[in-house]
Amino acid sequence: MDNEKLIEVFMSILPEDGKGMGNGKIMSALQKLDVDVDEATYASVRDALLADGKVVKGRGRGGSIKRA
Repeated sequence: MDNEKLIEVFMSILPEDGKGMGNGKIMSALQKLDVDVDEATYASVRDALLADGKVVKGRGRGGSIKRA
């Protein structure tokens, strides 16, 4: 899956109400959608979304993000 499509799927998983989701929970949701993504690709997409200002870091043990 190319990064553009992965970004779309990634954003569709995040709650629109601004609530945060942990990285582990997002990875699990991707797996349930049969999206095969390794940790490096996940981190790359997450970091791109952070850099673009589409998501912001939240709080959480394993790290979390939420829509900006």
